[in-house]
Amino acid sequence: SGLAVLTLCQPGRGNPIDGTFTVDLKTISLKLWETPGLRGVLLCAEGPNFSFGGDLKSFLPERANLAPLVRRWTSDLHMGLQRLWQLPVPIVAQVQGYAMGGAAALMAGCDFVVAARSAKIGSAFTQLGFSCDSGSTIALTARMGAARAKRFVMLAQVFDSAQALQAGLVDQVVED
Repeated sequence: SGLAVLTLCQPGRGNPIDGTFTVDLKTISLKLWETPGLRGVLLCAEGPNFSFGGDLKSFLPERANLAPLVRRWTSDLHMGLQRLWQLPVPIVAQVQGYAMGGAAALMAGCDFVVAARSAKIGSAFTQLGFSCDSGSTIALTARMGAARAKRFVMLAQVFDSAQALQAGLVDQVVED
């Protein structure tokens, strides 16, 4: 059919962005480029939430070497996102529950975003004392404009689906 379905599949953990995810995204994104007959990609998630974003619990055992860990993860993540977002086919994101931090950027970089009515989309970077990664500044700015994206990130806002639609962060809201 030419449709690839890319599914976040760790619902018990909130479909986190962690070291395994970043390597997998980089690898899968390259495979999508090499898929003959690819006509579109559906990005979705198992469970009640799209993704809580970065898995901060994963940092604890590595806290003595946090800077190299973050550099490694973000290097893989950014390469995967770049490959994914540059695919010459449309990418549709299907979002339910929470999409936070890097997961909000992941969905924002897609060509079309469909959100469940009960979806909540937020940027938690400033509350954690982190600067944005995961392509947030590019993806959020492209969707909402610079001033709106800046407020979204700097104020750590969480939008319901109606607010996200009004801000341009999602393209369509559907019943859960």
